[in-house]
Amino acid sequence: MTPTNTLVERIAVWLRESPRRPANIAFTAGDERQIAYHIEDAINREGRAAIAVVLAELREPTEEMWGGLARDLMMWLDFQTKTPKALFAHLENLGVDIPQWLRDEAEMQHLDHVPSKGTRCVIIFKAMLAAFERAQRVEG
Repeated sequence: MTPTNTLVERIAVWLRESPRRPANIAFTAGDERQIAYHIEDAINREGRAAIAVVLAELREPTEEMWGGLARDLMMWLDFQTKTPKALFAHLENLGVDIPQWLRDEAEMQHLDHVPSKGTRCVIIFKAMLAAFERAQRVEG
């Protein structure tokens, strides 16, 4: 096979040169760019369709998204002390496994610092998305 720069171009070369490709598809040397364009276009269209489905499902939060870690985070925000140290202690007292993404969040590593409002919004959002993803894995 000819060396190429992108994964899409490698797929295009494989489609042209593979003995297993459908017989009714004819490719000639130099078609990689055009094939790559069509592959990327198909991926983009499929991706947009998949995103639309997910967004439609996310419009109404599930029971898991309302409860779980997002609810525990909201409870923490009602406390007097809104530091990561207080949050982690709260979650440990509840017996909740603290997700690594929460520990890795930059502002959550400063244990005695109150995280910004933006970070607090983001961690609630991530908690809701994680609950949604878990529910999808269980259903699927």
